[in-house]
Amino acid sequence: MALFTVVLFIGAPLGVRFRVLVLIPAIILTVVTAGGFEMAQHQGAWSSALTTIAAVIAMQMGYLGGACVCVVAARAMTAAQKALGPPRLGFHRWFARSIHP
Repeated sequence: MALFTVVLFIGAPLGVRFRVLVLIPAIILTVVTAGGFEMAQHQGAWSSALTTIAAVIAMQMGYLGGACVCVVAARAMTAAQKALGPPRLGFHRWFARSIHP
């Protein structure tokens, strides 16, 4: 359960920051790491396989959750920008326009 939670919280920032191709090396690293932990604990083959599959699924769920957060935040920012209207000119741009028409 702890491995599931850790991998879930590792997948979320990946979903916020990177595109879907980052999942390939992340899944490979997850399989190697989870397999190593399971071998160190002397678990059976089926237990190790199920734990590794659960870790990979958790990574993908975390990525999906992070990507959804990113999409929702982008839409909220776009809606807020539309509500505020066009940006105003700063003083230096206003001054430059008044000098050079």
